Amino acid sequence: MRVLHITAGTGSFYCGTCTRDNALVGALRGRGWDASLLPLYLPLRVDEEESTDCPLFFGGVNVFLQEKFSFFGRLPRWVRGVLDSRMLLNWTARFQHMTRAEDLGHLTISMLLAEKGNQNAELRRLIAWIKSQEPFDAVCLSNLLLAGMARTIRAELEIPVICTMQGEDTFLDGLPGDSSRRAWSLLAQNAAACDAFVAVSAYYRNEMIARLGLPAQKAHCVPNGIVLDRFEKAQTPPTPPCVGYLARLCPAKGAHLLVDAFIELKKKEAHKNLRLLLVGSCIKGDEPYLKQQTAKVEKAGVAGDVKIRTNVSREEKLALLRQMTLLSVPAVYGEAFGLYILEALASGVPVVQPDRGAFGEILEETGGGWLYDPDTEEPESIVLARRLDRSLADGEGLAQRAERGRRSVIENFDINRMARAIGRIYEETIAAFRRPSL
Repeated sequence: MRVLHITAGTGSFYCGTCTRDNALVGALRGRGWDASLLPLYLPLRVDEEESTDCPLFFGGVNVFLQEKFSFFGRLPRWVRGVLDSRMLLNWTARFQHMTRAEDLGHLTISMLLAEKGNQNAELRRLIAWIKSQEPFDAVCLSNLLLAGMARTIRAELEIPVICTMQGEDTFLDGLPGDSSRRAWSLLAQNAAACDAFVAVSAYYRNEMIARLGLPAQKAHCVPNGIVLDRFEKAQTPPTPPCVGYLARLCPAKGAHLLVDAFIELKKKEAHKNLRLLLVGSCIKGDEPYLKQQTAKVEKAGVAGDVKIRTNVSREEKLALLRQMTLLSVPAVYGEAFGLYILEALASGVPVVQPDRGAFGEILEETGGGWLYDPDTEEPESIVLARRLDRSLADGEGLAQRAERGRRSVIENFDINRMARAIGRIYEETIAAFRRPSL
């Protein structure tokens, strides 16, 4: 079987979606699939071996300029090639924060309009390239925001289109003005052209069925998996104890809540030696937020117990995880999944998470941590601090949940198990597409 994965890249920071898709393509190849990975917008940024083997399309600079000035779609090929160069795209990715919210709204609508949008010339180039290759049996789109191209791909290539669903709702709900409502409406129309959907959690599958009116039989759930290579637990518990964080350092992921909870914990004599380790991606637009957190710990007099590491390599990440006693990423929205939970548990580090999104089902399945209720009258940071306090004091419970969580991830969340389950969905979808209608 031959399948093409089309994935939106980030260029400047490590992205869970890119990491997941890159690992999936590699695992499918290991299972005998002829799987290819094609990046859109910006190059992929992953901390594992890159599986990309196709040229980049819909280059971020070209797409933006075509949205602002329609004549850019008619530029000579050599000019488009310069604008799509990896060096230029990686450089411009550093300034993602400069894109205005209203520009994102217009651009999102245009992409969802596909052949009727301002990037139709880019879509035609993509289709032409796919046609020039050995025929594919299916195309998989990495997220629902790409579903605008499903109808054209399906009609011109006569192959099924499968769409992954992994956290698009937060972005769409945050679009300005009327853009959000219109985007959701277009997305519901585009979804009708997709042959199957793969959600990364039961929570998100149910969310998208409800919001888009998807047929339940078309919407599957395959939890994320990770490449387990070199994830190891620390030989001895970290001394002194350390609360860790591993995600993008931005407001949505709740780093500020963890900083506030840590400051609260440090008021207790029992936690005078406690440390905080913040690890994650940080683009230029995140820097003011990170400076605010640094200022808070300095004002509280605990800066000496806080360490911040940004944009680390895979090897650095693995080593830093082994320095953590607990991990908490108190995301303020309903996460579709959260790969960082699997990475922590694979390292023998239990987690403390808000009871939002998919966190409940992940912890129910793995047994690797605790939930807290974020929706109380008290400030969330206080509730989080109280839960961290109890967890840190429960030495036996920490060890049990660490062992249980690590064993569960190894047995149930390996990337190869994920690839096997998704491969079956691909096979069934391809077979159904080819089956003559009665």
